[in-house]
Amino acid sequence: MITIDPIHVERVRLFKSTRLAALRDTPTAFGSTHADEVKLTDEEWISRVSKWNGPRSTAVLAMDEDHACGIAAGFFEQSDPAAATLVSMWVAPKHR
Repeated sequence: MITIDPIHVERVRLFKSTRLAALRDTPTAFGSTHADEVKLTDEEWISRVSKWNGPRSTAVLAMDEDHACGIAAGFFEQSDPAAATLVSMWVAPKHR
C-alpha cells in the first residue's frame, strides 16, 4: 500500500535521494538539474525541507513501505488556504 508522508528533517536523506532520482529520471521536468542539486550540502537540504514545509507550503513523499516512490510539493494560495498550486511532482517509473 502506498502512503503519503510529509517530508520532515528526520527524513532529509530520503528526500534528497528521491529528489535526485527524480532529476535523473526526468531532467527537463524541473526548474533545477541533478548536476546543481547533487552539490547541495546537508545543511542546504535541511533548509529546503524547512522551506518546503512552511506555513504556506507543503511537500510529501509517496512511500511504498519504507521506500520512497514519489514526491510532490505545492504552495498554498494566499487568498484561499484550502487551495494550493502544485509546483513539483514525480513518481518512480515502476510505480507509474
